[in-house]
Amino acid sequence: MSNNQFNLHYEAELNEGIRVTTLSPIFCSGDIEAHSFVVKVMRNGKPVNLAGTTVRGFFIRPDNVTITLEGSVNDDGEAVVTLTNSCYHKQGRFQLVVRATINGVVSTLFCGLGGMLLT
Repeated sequence: MSNNQFNLHYEAELNEGIRVTTLSPIFCSGDIEAHSFVVKVMRNGKPVNLAGTTVRGFFIRPDNVTITLEGSVNDDGEAVVTLTNSCYHKQGRFQLVVRATINGVVSTLFCGLGGMLLT
């Protein structure tokens, strides 16, 4: 993660199912890799270290184009997905889904709904 990014932190409890999160930050077209989503995963209130798992994000733009984002696991064992340039092309409502493959099981960790402003 770059120091120039907005690192947006969220938490997911695997035993409670996924809740849709309304993203309150303003996202602007023309930004490039400006936002990273960091998801701390919990099970029964205890952190789950995702080291060794595969993390992917799926950014659904307002024009219904889905951008697949290769994620990573940070030093704290949290899922990290950074928006790429192509995520910032269209004005309107978007959706971001973050998934991890944990012990062969694909789990959705995060679902966020936000808006992109034209700049």
